[in-house]
Amino acid sequence: MIDAQRFARLVTDAVIQRPVTWQVFRRPLRSMFEGLAPTWETRIGPHHLWALDLALEDVLPPRGAETPIYVPPERLSEDLGRRGFAEFAVFSAEPATALRAKRR
Repeated sequence: MIDAQRFARLVTDAVIQRPVTWQVFRRPLRSMFEGLAPTWETRIGPHHLWALDLALEDVLPPRGAETPIYVPPERLSEDLGRRGFAEFAVFSAEPATALRAKRR
């Protein structure tokens, strides 16, 4: 059986390549996270945050298109607009940006 982390990564890769696959993976991924939920507090602790802080020391800040998960706001607005979202707002707090969209 595939472990939870490998499954989540497989789903992420599949959905990035073909967003329509989310329809197939949504329920199994939700079930996986619901199964993990009762143990979540034992999985995350201060040692996780320390490791994150340490990892971020070597990351350069506002990287934009160089960021591995960067999607231009224009593309997000266009793609989400086709899926029934509207009222887009871009927020910036150096070095990060975020997009908020509301369903019509």
